[in-house]
Amino acid sequence: MLVLIVDDIEKNRLLLARYLKTKAYDVLLASSGAEAIELVKEQEIDLILMDIKMPDMDGYEAARQIKSISSVNYLPVIFVSALSEDDALEEALAAGGDDYITKPVSFSILISKISAHQRIRELHKEVNRQNEELNEHNRRLQREHTLVSHFFDQARKKCFFDEGVIKSVSLPMETFNGDTVLVGRRPNGGITMLVGDFTGHGLAAAVGTLPVSQIFFKMLEDNAYIGDIAKEINRQISFLLPVEMFLAASLIELSAKGDRLMIWHGGMPDAYLYNQRTKDIITIKSQHLPLGVRGYKDFSDEVQLFYVNEDNKLIVMTDGLSEAINTENRMIDSDEYKKSIIGSADITEGVLNKYKEYSEGVARHDDISLLELSCVEVKRNEVSKSTEADHGTIPWSTHMIIEDDMLKKEPVQNIINMIAGDLAIKNMKGVVHTLLMEMYNNALDHGILGLDGSEKHCAESFDQYYREREKLLQQVKSVFIKVSISHVIEDDASVLKIEMSHNGNTFDVSESNACEGDLYGRGMALIEAICKDVSYSDDGRCLSISVAL
Repeated sequence: MLVLIVDDIEKNRLLLARYLKTKAYDVLLASSGAEAIELVKEQEIDLILMDIKMPDMDGYEAARQIKSISSVNYLPVIFVSALSEDDALEEALAAGGDDYITKPVSFSILISKISAHQRIRELHKEVNRQNEELNEHNRRLQREHTLVSHFFDQARKKCFFDEGVIKSVSLPMETFNGDTVLVGRRPNGGITMLVGDFTGHGLAAAVGTLPVSQIFFKMLEDNAYIGDIAKEINRQISFLLPVEMFLAASLIELSAKGDRLMIWHGGMPDAYLYNQRTKDIITIKSQHLPLGVRGYKDFSDEVQLFYVNEDNKLIVMTDGLSEAINTENRMIDSDEYKKSIIGSADITEGVLNKYKEYSEGVARHDDISLLELSCVEVKRNEVSKSTEADHGTIPWSTHMIIEDDMLKKEPVQNIINMIAGDLAIKNMKGVVHTLLMEMYNNALDHGILGLDGSEKHCAESFDQYYREREKLLQQVKSVFIKVSISHVIEDDASVLKIEMSHNGNTFDVSESNACEGDLYGRGMALIEAICKDVSYSDDGRCLSISVAL
């Protein structure tokens, strides 16, 4: 522990210093308030013993200025004075002092006070450390939420939600939804829908919907059979997600003329096919296990086929509705929903009102999704592929070099601001920002500064890692990161190409992947998941990526 003794009388300073050194304390001496302030600026002092009566600047003013300098950290100031305690204590505390001891000093009391404030300082440092860890965690979580939200927004933009054909309601318990409703037009006319419910709710459940939506829309472009779509989603879920995560799902295809309905129904509550003219209602039971439960060889792509007409409506719900409970903890009978379907002019509103009525007074325990499909003609989509004109841009490129002191200024946001005038990039700003940030941090931390990501092996080590990063940043010299960004048109599609290189350390690509559960090394996995092309050159010093806009 480093103690600063401030007193204009030399013998007083030396007397206290000799005693504290016998107790294994490190000591610094200052003969004035101004000298004490300079020492506080230069060194990390743990405690100050401050005389009050000094020429030029008294101890009160010195304490005020020292407290303003060290406002973030707890730096205890104990006033030492011949003034009577009653006269000086109130003013000492008002000046920012933390304690008071009178002259002649009782060494036993002094040591007790120093020990007490030492414990308080250590506790304060621990609280600050934990707060910084929490703040860093929250910042990272916010970035992840922003990225995931962007993916969900992009997936929803692809959906075909014509209210004359589809009514859909999703009510998540948290910010993110473990339920998903995807609707897309088929190239030859008609529509395909997926109503799914991942295990659990919130972000952990919602993450699984990202690969599902990608597979769904990609296979829909190829006019794939819904059984094949279900099979591929099942394969990917089994490969990508933990064994305890699976997806109860209904995949539905309505023909272009609205006269044929195919359903792959796995692990979902009963669905209902309702004839508004005859008031007949058919209950459609699940014939399969949820996606992700069975292996590829055991998977069945068999569907249920129904011939329908414009009188028919299909109602599909997730178990947030079918497993509603009342105040007596009794689950709703499915006949209650059948009655609401038959007896309501607006089916969606009738089902939701039945749920609210039955579960009134009970907290919602799961995500809720409901889809109502009208079996009507859905003609072929005549919308052409995106062209350069659709994006409102022409091909362009930009190049920049970030070197030495500029590396300390976190330039990624400036780069984003420079290129965000491009409409296509503006619409994907969150993704582009994430890619640039991950690439820049990899180049700076590991290439230029030579930091080892594995040092972030636990939450406690993050603070130490970033302190070391900040220290090394202050020492950089004759180093640079080059960034080249271009927006090109390839096969009538917009592609963003980014190349980032540096003159630092080489990088072994084979060691770039973190293990499951690691708190480090996930940046490249994220880049590879987003981008269609990722490549290294110059012994790993240059990273090139391409991402479709």
